[in-house]
Amino acid sequence: MGRVTVKDISIKSNLSLGTVSKALSGKSGVNSETRRIVLKTAKELGYKVNRIAQSLSRNPFVIGILMPSVWPEYYGFLELGIRNGLHQLQDYNIRSRFKYVPTLFSRNEIERAVKSFFEEKIDAVIMCPALDPIYSALINRLYENKIPVLVLGNDVSDCERLSCVRTDSLVAGKLAGEFMRYLLPGGGSTVILIGNKNLPDHTERINGYSSVFTGERYKIHGVYETHDEPEVAGILIRKLMSENADINGVYVATGNSVPVCKYIEDQGMGSRIRIIATDIFPKIRSYLERGVIQAIIFQDQIAQGEYAIKSVFDYLAQGVEPEPTVFMQPQLILKSNLEKTCSAYLEEYKREMD
Repeated sequence: MGRVTVKDISIKSNLSLGTVSKALSGKSGVNSETRRIVLKTAKELGYKVNRIAQSLSRNPFVIGILMPSVWPEYYGFLELGIRNGLHQLQDYNIRSRFKYVPTLFSRNEIERAVKSFFEEKIDAVIMCPALDPIYSALINRLYENKIPVLVLGNDVSDCERLSCVRTDSLVAGKLAGEFMRYLLPGGGSTVILIGNKNLPDHTERINGYSSVFTGERYKIHGVYETHDEPEVAGILIRKLMSENADINGVYVATGNSVPVCKYIEDQGMGSRIRIIATDIFPKIRSYLERGVIQAIIFQDQIAQGEYAIKSVFDYLAQGVEPEPTVFMQPQLILKSNLEKTCSAYLEEYKREMD
């Protein structure tokens, strides 16, 4: 059989050439069921679309990206992943509009950014939300105006989002709890430093850790909120260690581990206190290499950002519906697998040191 054409798909699906062409190119005027039939028929016949030629024949897709400009150890790597994904799609007629807000709760700036998306005729939005309920309302407003929104990093409830890409935080907590038991075979008392207990992503980490760090010999001394402020993490760890001599393990469930590690090392407690941190970023590598940190829960934000941009593009270009929630599986990083697993993050480390 020769090369499968649009005409072959038209005959097989009993749809007009124009309808098939629109469905394959992601143009408007085709309902979701018809698009599904066309894509299914194309797959069955082995149709191979020239995506570059297809992309050049339509108007550019414009994707808006809304993210905080704070906490570069986390959001910075999500952005790097998004930009990597955009670079990979540079031949497919896709444009981006980045909007930044100065804090996790910058309500006025968030609303202004979304307003600008409407004015700039954005085709889809990738949003990195926090706790502010304004996100739900704005996502619903975008949905009502037929602008799909993929949320990245944290989920948002009570809204019509297209999909959510994030870490499987329950598994992240379980990984930390299970490895902490391994580090403290004789038992121990540990603390969890979290950003905000009300953030579902953070609550899942607590629940995951608590579900496996159990038994007569194992105790969770408490869960303490840092509100993602390194200074708060430093104050908390000084207070906890000075008042509780029995604590011998710390799970830092967000990226605020530097002040914790600095205090433990400066006080000469490194041989007694076991630390499991979260995320790879420039300042944390040396603490793992020196043994102040025993392990890091790696969330691979770069891969999350890349996956998010590809999912939005596939939805716009081909009508491929992403899964409602995509959980990226965390990994346990030790000194032995740091180089191979986290090479992109270590490159960023080298650039900062230079």
